Amino acid sequence: MEKLAEYNFTDNFETTDQMVQDFKDKGYLLVRNLFDKDEVEKFIKAMTDSDAFYKNAYVLLGGEVYHYHSKYMLKDAKITAPHYWHQDYGYWYNCGNLYPDMMTVWVALDKCTKENSCLEILSGSNNCGRIEHHPHDGQIVAQKSRVDVIREKCPHIYAEMNPGDALFFHCNTLHHSSANRSNLRRWAYIMCYNKATNNPTFAHHHAQYTPIEKVPNSAIKECTNLTDLSGKEFIHPSQNASIAELFAKYSANTT
Repeated sequence: MEKLAEYNFTDNFETTDQMVQDFKDKGYLLVRNLFDKDEVEKFIKAMTDSDAFYKNAYVLLGGEVYHYHSKYMLKDAKITAPHYWHQDYGYWYNCGNLYPDMMTVWVALDKCTKENSCLEILSGSNNCGRIEHHPHDGQIVAQKSRVDVIREKCPHIYAEMNPGDALFFHCNTLHHSSANRSNLRRWAYIMCYNKATNNPTFAHHHAQYTPIEKVPNSAIKECTNLTDLSGKEFIHPSQNASIAELFAKYSANTT
């Protein structure tokens, strides 16, 4: 089995040439302990411009990045539906992003194991290019026949993580998670970054280029407003025109 491309976060953590090479070759990096216990607890009780994310995304993508979007992934216990194999660029390609200069940072808020549906990735699949996607069971999924062949070539990695660990992966890296049939929930927080030179060609439900105002790594612990949602906007997919248009594009391409 292929060894995980994993690194441990410290106060003087810097993205090294070896990390950049691992990201290019394998399509991911696992950074252990990016957040400590206190920071993880603040995540759960209630993040995106933290310097801990920005500096690494900047180096891995090779230039200025901006925050594209964020979301919580709240997979509770006994959730029997899987999240099928896909690439994030499988979605974002149809959102006016001309280049795959994008990445996701997947932060574990709970312990993530095979038992409770940890993220699974195909190491090196980012080098296979964008795969055709289509609607299936309410999801946009990668073409199964091609994924099956890639699975024979690319090592299958189970990204088992502790709270505070962060997985950085390329937008063309194939990933999925299985059903969570255990009694343990599996919560995570996801931040997605786009390169500044890859500003989408049209407005949609994710952000256009907006410069990041970086904050220090201590900002999460210093935050005291954990529950006030005043001024925050939430999108329901069924009521958002650009999301509906995205699904319509996929449906039109598969009929």
